[in-house]
Amino acid sequence: MARITKVSVSAGRTFNHPHESYSNLRPQVHFEAEIQEGEDHLEVAKQLQAQAEGLVEDHKRAMLQSIEELYDMGVKQARIAGLRSTIERAQRDLDEARKSLPAPNGLMVKVDTWEPRPDEESDGNEDKDEPF
Repeated sequence: MARITKVSVSAGRTFNHPHESYSNLRPQVHFEAEIQEGEDHLEVAKQLQAQAEGLVEDHKRAMLQSIEELYDMGVKQARIAGLRSTIERAQRDLDEARKSLPAPNGLMVKVDTWEPRPDEESDGNEDKDEPF
């Protein structure tokens, strides 16, 4: 009987991308090992296959975790951008409303939005929201 001197195994998984339609991912690995004198080639093949399967499964989990982290970050960034836009729009509306605010004696009062100069530190006691 011929002596087996090498064993070759492969493992791979195909799975759907969790957030994209028609997108599949496929981690795959291929191992080869030389059989030493006295080693059981079937046992070597089983061990090598188990290592390959484990490696592919670990890689799949890591890929899915990374994809979820990136997706969550994108959702949060979109939320922040939306909130920033809402705040800017509300600030413009507030500024316009303050500009046309009538004074108690019937005169129109111009109210500017207060912003500290870059060289000025705020002590928190400014009455920046008071129109008069």
